Amino acid sequence: MSYPKARATAFVAVVIAMALMAVSSAQATVLCKTTSTPCAADYSKGTEIQAVLAPGSSLSTSNTANEFVNTCERSAFEGATANTGASTETVVIEVMGLIWWNCLNSPNTLIETGLLEFHHLSGTDNATVTAKGFTMTTFAGSFSCLYGFGEGTHIGTLTGGEEPILDLNAVVPKRAGSILCPNDFIWAAEYTITTPQPLYVEPS
Repeated sequence: MSYPKARATAFVAVVIAMALMAVSSAQATVLCKTTSTPCAADYSKGTEIQAVLAPGSSLSTSNTANEFVNTCERSAFEGATANTGASTETVVIEVMGLIWWNCLNSPNTLIETGLLEFHHLSGTDNATVTAKGFTMTTFAGSFSCLYGFGEGTHIGTLTGGEEPILDLNAVVPKRAGSILCPNDFIWAAEYTITTPQPLYVEPS
């Protein structure tokens, strides 16, 4: 075998090995209608997801310098599952709407869709949650600023059950805008997932 051909073969072998590692390392996750392993009845691709702030709670944002940014009495989001999940993949939610209102300062507005990904926590009905995208706009007086997540940012935990709870505590960095806006804000909120119910996170 010639040297260039040997190098090409070795390169292909490395690429295949990396792909297999990526598949094998994917955390098995499905959203389930019952607390059972394996999952007896899963929520399939296209399942509608709706969530609102948990009763009696509010949404608060400060920045990493511990300076107050905003607080809102109401918030909600909706979307749908982009896949069912399996023994070799996690579950991805495409969020199509996110709103904050009854805010002390100007509300944030979602201007670009984002993704939530659920990663099953071994031995539980729960998941860690990561986010991608979610470009949001906020205001400092007459100036607007854009914020959003990068790739696979950890943002909180989903606790499965009859009334599943999504606890968020995430730093959202600024992408563009006025220097009058903070460089980041911490999105802290507790959401109740109202659709679907019940919801449990299982390995497969």
